Amino acid sequence: MVIINQTRRNEGKVVQLGKYELGKTLGEGNFGKVKLARGTDCGQFFAVKIHPFTNIKSNLYN
Repeated sequence: MVIINQTRRNEGKVVQLGKYELGKTLGEGNFGKVKLARGTDCGQFFAVKIHPFTNIKSNLYN
């Protein structure tokens, strides 16, 4: 799991996150977004679920 402290709002653009390139949003719900990602080292595509940091933080203390 990777926790990112900075929120990026680049809808429609590719964002580099470590060895992955995050692309378009595939879905969105109460617990976060699912984005299309491509591994830059292997070229395979993945679905990555991104949880808002506020949800993670509140769940840690419950």
